[in-house]
Amino acid sequence: MAALAKMTWLPVQRLERIAPEMAGRGRVRPGAVADLTLFDPAEVIDRATCEAPDRYSTGIVHVLVGGAFVVRDSALVAGAVPGRPIRGRPVEGSRLE
Repeated sequence: MAALAKMTWLPVQRLERIAPEMAGRGRVRPGAVADLTLFDPAEVIDRATCEAPDRYSTGIVHVLVGGAFVVRDSALVAGAVPGRPIRGRPVEGSRLE
């Protein structure tokens, strides 16, 4: 569970300061933004290399962004481009100022 928190809820806590729209994300609960990744932890492998950075990971079964499938049954959904960018603002004392 600690690994999942490091990939979901903990980054959101840092990002909430510069992008308030991130508040409430990184959690699965009713009414939350439906950005979900379903994976088989025994099968997940990052296949990208420096020479081939565009290789997809294996073991990722489904990815939903805003409730819409982007990956379904381990395959990309053609033409799927849900979601929208979230822009942050500089925070006093940050390197972005």
